[in-house]
Amino acid sequence: TKNIGDCKQWYQRRVRVTCACNTLPRLLGTAKCASLSSNWYQQHKNHENVGQNSFGKYALLAAAGAVIVSSEDPEQQAGQYVEGLPTFTAKDVMLRDGSDLDNKESPASRVWISYKEGVYDVTEFVAQHPGGEKILIGAGGPIEPFWALYAVHKKTYVYDLLAQYRIGNLAKADIVVEDSDDPYANDPTRHPVFNINNPRPFNAEPPLNILADNFITPNDLFYVRNHHPVPDIDPDDYELQIEGVGFEEPVVLTLSDLQGMKQSTVTAAIQCAGNRRADMLQHKPVRGMNWGGAAISNATWTGPRLSEVLQHLGWSEDKYPEVKHVWADGKSCDLLYLAM
Repeated sequence: TKNIGDCKQWYQRRVRVTCACNTLPRLLGTAKCASLSSNWYQQHKNHENVGQNSFGKYALLAAAGAVIVSSEDPEQQAGQYVEGLPTFTAKDVMLRDGSDLDNKESPASRVWISYKEGVYDVTEFVAQHPGGEKILIGAGGPIEPFWALYAVHKKTYVYDLLAQYRIGNLAKADIVVEDSDDPYANDPTRHPVFNINNPRPFNAEPPLNILADNFITPNDLFYVRNHHPVPDIDPDDYELQIEGVGFEEPVVLTLSDLQGMKQSTVTAAIQCAGNRRADMLQHKPVRGMNWGGAAISNATWTGPRLSEVLQHLGWSEDKYPEVKHVWADGKSCDLLYLAM
């Protein structure tokens, strides 16, 4: 998908199945500011090419600063104040939210973010971002809330990469103090035998030498692949919402509703697409976590078939042949969904 507009069109042609418990948390509560004094813009209009030539010296200075204090914890040193860089306000950052990328005369043709005391122009990095244009969700503001959720970013190489796009310091009055509430605090306790690839979000696999000891993988040893904190779902509050083509209004089913339908049992294995990436890395660089050969598990699954749930609600492929896909959202759904 090339842009969020395409995503919305894609969404309109599909049936959507959403698992929800009350309302999903929204992290996008800060309104974008679309005003900036003409005086400031005239003074700083040449800064729009940050990340190319104008601020090359500042990028080098930031990188040098990272080297000088490299003995510190990388997470602690990232985003610290750098002497000699210009100061920008949160309003300055908000104006450069990437909402007008094709209009080079507009400040919004740039993508700026802030992290702690630092301001960064990541416009040139957008196309390289492993998560694609999801990076634009955090454009024009602080990325702390997103990195609290996508904790996989908190790596030394990510901090080093971020430093390359440093263009200035954030005004002290606008510095975000990270919320002490840990989104991963309620994650379940895992078996100590796991080989952990990433602690937050938790991604781990059992030792390869015990994987085949049972045809059905024990729950406690089932490999774990997460992008987010584990959602805390109360069975009494659980809801399955179905909407899209063929539904005038969203239909909401409770767990009791689903348990009252015909149940089917299937034994099936699932595997992470990155399984054995560690072997691939011996031949060429590959993006992603360093999975061994045990990111695969087998289980017996029981519940109503989705096709039968849809039929129960009066929906069928014969009635709506134009529908080609079912889009499933979980409680731990991605931020791109929340932005729509």
